Amino acid sequence: MNQFLVELLRILRGARNGFVYASQVRFMHSLVMLLLFGKGNLRSELLKALRNAIFHGKKIALFVALFKTLVLALESVSGGAANWQHFVAGAAAGGVLFRGGSPIEQQILLYLLGRVLTGGVSRLQSQRVLPNFDIFSVLAVGCWGLVMYLFRVQRSSLQPSLASSMDFLYEESRTWRGWADFVPFKVPRALEVYIEGVADGMA
Repeated sequence: MNQFLVELLRILRGARNGFVYASQVRFMHSLVMLLLFGKGNLRSELLKALRNAIFHGKKIALFVALFKTLVLALESVSGGAANWQHFVAGAAAGGVLFRGGSPIEQQILLYLLGRVLTGGVSRLQSQRVLPNFDIFSVLAVGCWGLVMYLFRVQRSSLQPSLASSMDFLYEESRTWRGWADFVPFKVPRALEVYIEGVADGMA
């Protein structure tokens, strides 16, 4: 088979795998968030989950295709494969495709940032550039301390979904309406009223 065609098929296969992987991950994430915190009607929430899955899938598919294309171009121009080409191609593709700052793009980048940070420290430790220490313990101390401080002094500086989650955990828990607020799952209001009525009738 012609080498150009082989490379083209590899790019298409990578894009396809990127779409499948990312859309599945995003759909399941959206579905879990819907089940836990969904407030709209089921149909509109499912359509939103599907739109999010397609958006995430397209982003990763385009990134894979652009990255592979740029690596091939750099190999061709420089006369062979080299490690730096992957950095340049990744940086260029990321700069083109992830500048929008949509909530999904932010989540992808923040996910990668954590993995890159721990991976980078691990690599530097294996090369004896950094001493051996537990990077996760250091991150736990730094991240949790900083996020609680920012939530206290300027919650607007936090990503809206994070600030909303923290409001639920730390602010809404300061008050309660009744027994149902202490049950470890969301009690439907109708059931809560019914049980309270039964309890009042027995008193």
